[in-house]
Amino acid sequence: MASHVTMDWSACWVCVILVLTGVDTRTRSKGVSDCKPGTFGWRCQFSCACRYGSCDAATGHCDAGCRAGRYGFGCQLGATCMSDRYGVNYTGDVDSASSGKTCLPWSDAYVVQQGYTQEDFPIGDVPENYCRNPRTSHGNYAVQPWCYIANGAARSFAVCDLITMCDCPVGLFGRACESFCHCTDAKNGCDKVTGLCESGCAAGWTGIGCQTECAHGKFGVGCTETCGRCYGDPCDHATGECPGGCTEGHQGQKCLQECPPGWYGRNCSRKCGNCSHEEPCHMKTGVCFRGCGDGYLGEHCVQTCPSGRYGRECAHVCNDCPVNAWCHHVTGKCISATEAHAASASTTLLIPIIVVSVIVLAALLIAFFCVIWIRQRVCTTREVIPVQEDSPGMTTPAEDVALLSVSVDKREDPEGEADVQRLTDDVNHNESCA
Repeated sequence: MASHVTMDWSACWVCVILVLTGVDTRTRSKGVSDCKPGTFGWRCQFSCACRYGSCDAATGHCDAGCRAGRYGFGCQLGATCMSDRYGVNYTGDVDSASSGKTCLPWSDAYVVQQGYTQEDFPIGDVPENYCRNPRTSHGNYAVQPWCYIANGAARSFAVCDLITMCDCPVGLFGRACESFCHCTDAKNGCDKVTGLCESGCAAGWTGIGCQTECAHGKFGVGCTETCGRCYGDPCDHATGECPGGCTEGHQGQKCLQECPPGWYGRNCSRKCGNCSHEEPCHMKTGVCFRGCGDGYLGEHCVQTCPSGRYGRECAHVCNDCPVNAWCHHVTGKCISATEAHAASASTTLLIPIIVVSVIVLAALLIAFFCVIWIRQRVCTTREVIPVQEDSPGMTTPAEDVALLSVSVDKREDPEGEADVQRLTDDVNHNESCA
């Protein structure tokens, strides 16, 4: 057994490199909530490989476990592949040794007597009878995953040589391929051990391994751009967009634009009041710099003068207006009830007129289609006698009417006259429906 094990110094050196380079080995993926079902990770570039159901949008974790032949972070590794040198993190489902014999379960009585317990396997792993490389009591590992096999009554150690070394999938790196690359050129990925990007870090990321997000208030390539006036949360470290909108006086996705004249407040969503000299208000507070225009009061200059006053700061008292009249809050001119009623009536009646017009038009359309429908129903339900006009010895309906008219003496045969009239009506009806 001793000849098959060695100290995992290589794995330790990997840990040292990651620490010295400042690589954050924790999985980070901002904005993954927008990933479509079945995808996960940074830029949603990975496909889920769950046994069934979807996976976590950030990590690719499958509650139901990986589908057959897949394992590892986000179920992205093949069962015959080990990304670390000795396969310490291997949790695939290969269950046969180099001899072709099936591995014994790790719960087998003989295996348990060797001292292997659940703590010797990767966290959350259920080893069953799969090839593994658990730590020995001396703290060492074998050169690759292995298992115990049975030779009759004997039990022996056997290497699983179907499992070979492989690189992490493009876009992942680390001992167990558990970290995302954040490179400008995402197609080529990064160094499989350190996360270094030959193409440089993508927008929003910095550091030797491109694993550190831009500092608060910064975004973009190299984290050189400054966030706009975001409300609440800081801007997105990659795009600079403000998820919570803009603070007072600013607008746009990145909140870098000031409010246009006449607008103020959060996202520039409020219109200024009636400022003096038609000036714009303060883009943040909405306060008018030189006070309100004639006829208006209040902090935002939207309140009209109280009854009986008008002009600048409502300082003027209205002249005595006639009964049923009042003065205008801006000009002080007396307005009669008739003038006021006429002015408001033109606006008040506009909406009802439009509504009535729409109703009448709809009624006319309905009536038109009803007439067509009724006409078709009458034409199809009224009995029509088919006649083959070209048949030898046959007469047309019009000829029948003529013959019947000749043979009937209207003065002596009123019933015959009625027959002629009914036949005439049928002919006229058939011609109109044709």
